[in-house]
Amino acid sequence: MVKLLRKDRIKFYSLFVITNIFCVIFLLSAKKEGIDLITSATSANYIALVMNNLYIYYMFQKSKKIKSIYDKIICRIGQSSFFNKYILNSIIDILIYLFITYFIIYLKVGIDMSLINFFTIFLITNFCNFFIQELFSMLIFLSRKGYKYIVIPIIMNLIYYYYFIPFLIKILIGY
Repeated sequence: MVKLLRKDRIKFYSLFVITNIFCVIFLLSAKKEGIDLITSATSANYIALVMNNLYIYYMFQKSKKIKSIYDKIICRIGQSSFFNKYILNSIIDILIYLFITYFIIYLKVGIDMSLINFFTIFLITNFCNFFIQELFSMLIFLSRKGYKYIVIPIIMNLIYYYYFIPFLIKILIGY
């Protein structure tokens, strides 16, 4: 399963790095007073609208490709082993995605160390958000028309960025 996705992963992450650099250079303002990694990560619309949806697209493409050989894999390694490996690969993908996105933003604008606790909570909740979205992508394997489930992660992504993050900021920072 990992060998099947290796070329797709390399292709996606190279495209993702280029897109991320493009977005950071052209959509993120230059270093100004009060602009840092944390404010950019929580308020930059391109992360919610471009980067996260690009990752969701990759997530469903990966699921679609694996679904084509799902029956053969289940016969060879078993269903529980398959889902364990799929979840482990998904966790690795999410961590790489988050690292690339926020490292490139960090290189552009830096970080305010006084808000590092908030940023840690933000990363943990963002990881949980993507992990739940990955679980929805697994519905492709379990249902015949699983492709309709791509709408749920996109809606979750928008709700997370436009409702949950402002709520988190209000609670933790008090803005």
